[in-house]
Amino acid sequence: MHHAPASPSATVPARSQGRVPARASALPPLPLPGPACRHAVIALPAEKRYVRTVRRFVLAQLNRWGVAEEDRDRIELIVGELAGNSARHGRAEMTVHLSLAGRNVCIDVLDTGRPTPPRPHSTTPRDECGRGLGIVSVLADWTDMRHPRHGWRARAGFRVGDQ
Repeated sequence: MHHAPASPSATVPARSQGRVPARASALPPLPLPGPACRHAVIALPAEKRYVRTVRRFVLAQLNRWGVAEEDRDRIELIVGELAGNSARHGRAEMTVHLSLAGRNVCIDVLDTGRPTPPRPHSTTPRDECGRGLGIVSVLADWTDMRHPRHGWRARAGFRVGDQ
């Protein structure tokens, strides 16, 4: 995925009403399995042609879990951007983990491979690329980007409405 080179990890608040992890050095914990917690995982080659598959998989899960259409649409955009970055910049495999705990959805996209080094650039409204993480930060309640040894990890959280 293409990310800012500022630090190996950064937590970025998105919407002002959302919850942001307390410390930039700690990932928010994944919810523990329980009666109100659901999980879905898909792993595919990090290739552009599989982004549509990831989006359909996530939409089907959210629909099965009873998430409202408006929230599903926003989450689909988030997943599409994160999976698209993984496909564009990843080298081997992208794994998407989706969880729903109560009303909190967590999207975790991990690309395993040697990511391309980030290239600083500015974007304009006419650019077709380079706006994905900006879109994610507007739609998500919180985001967290990491660069572990094995690739990139992008997480986004979203609080859905009553189901």
